[in-house]
Amino acid sequence: MLDKIIDSNVSNMIKDLSRLIKIPSVSQTQSEGFIYGENVNKALDEAVKIAQELGFEARNLGRLTEVSFGKGDKKVYIACHMDVVPAGSGWTKDPFYLTEEDGKLFGRGVLDNKGSAIAVLYALKALKDAGYTPNVSLKLLLGGAEETGMDDLPWYMQEFGYPDCGLTPDSVFPIVNTEAGMFSAKMKFKKSNNILSFNGGTVSNAVPAHAEAKVIINGEEKIFSEEGKNAHASVPWDGVNAIINLAKRLNAEGVKDNLINILCEYFSDNYAEKLGLASCGEILGHTTLNVGVIDSEKGYFTIDMRLACDNQREKVTNRFESLASEYGLKLEVEKAVDYTHVSPESIFMKELSSAFSEITGKKAEFLGSCGLTYAKALGKNGVAFGPVYNEEGCECGGLHGSDEFVTTEVLVNLQKIYAKTILKLWC
Repeated sequence: MLDKIIDSNVSNMIKDLSRLIKIPSVSQTQSEGFIYGENVNKALDEAVKIAQELGFEARNLGRLTEVSFGKGDKKVYIACHMDVVPAGSGWTKDPFYLTEEDGKLFGRGVLDNKGSAIAVLYALKALKDAGYTPNVSLKLLLGGAEETGMDDLPWYMQEFGYPDCGLTPDSVFPIVNTEAGMFSAKMKFKKSNNILSFNGGTVSNAVPAHAEAKVIINGEEKIFSEEGKNAHASVPWDGVNAIINLAKRLNAEGVKDNLINILCEYFSDNYAEKLGLASCGEILGHTTLNVGVIDSEKGYFTIDMRLACDNQREKVTNRFESLASEYGLKLEVEKAVDYTHVSPESIFMKELSSAFSEITGKKAEFLGSCGLTYAKALGKNGVAFGPVYNEEGCECGGLHGSDEFVTTEVLVNLQKIYAKTILKLWC
């Protein structure tokens, strides 16, 4: 019955997703009374409207939208997010218009993470339409700052309490129970006589696809630019870093500057080897390094590291503080967290893996990821669960890059897995 209900609502799901995609909900600092900016608030409001139209209680709490379904002493949270990264360059389609083409849905947020949010909401609708109500207090939380620090969910936990268990469809299937640690910071530098401008990138957690600089060489003003390729910061090898390549080019052209020397000497590899911070964990693989943004006017470049081993946070922080002191820079740490792990032997992991295997007929493997999700904020039983399979050729792409897409089939499959998982575990 659930499959039939879900299949009959695909066009409505896509129509509602288009309402969210058209809102450029890039999280910003507080403006006009909105905690994460006006556009994020518009997306939170639109999510409330959609949920209410589907028959659910919903409210915009300023930092996130809360959708409620079911009653019980046990708390279950499913967390998605309404904020997106900036569109950036290289798109062949309008990033803020949902384009359907050959079974694919294009637009900023279709994969990360508005598509999953709508799919889970429609999974709840399918349960409701089939006459099921959870025997737990189930909350679908649609955050406004996942891409910019995740202070939205911690606020909710402080106000309303942690869940007994939680899921976020912001990674892959089967179950991501281990997530990398993260070090995110700005390295502040002073203006230089030889570098008139050096700018590139849009967000710290993406490999920058464009950078440009105006410099003085032998008394002559020259302009240089480099084109790269966007990728998520957790997989920098999938991209081409325009900032680092431009720094190398300027160095080769003979630009004499402390900033260029630092970028080339310490930040020009993906694994932090030149910083002496390379490591390789059994579950997560290599620690990664990305310089995502440089802004010479404001005088900073950003650092994004994904920490593959436990207890790396202090070592990484100390190394950058030492580097800053040595070169007359200033380090501003924005986020520093160790990696997290939920034991496969826990009761919830056994229940979830059993449900997944029964629903899909696939083995419920436990995976690790260097991407950070709301799983870190969901407490001791928070894991990432979907939306795509951890297999070659899964139909999605453009994460934090151009022409972001996901297939309609992925979102329909996500609905079915979530609806049946909720039915088995909490109805």
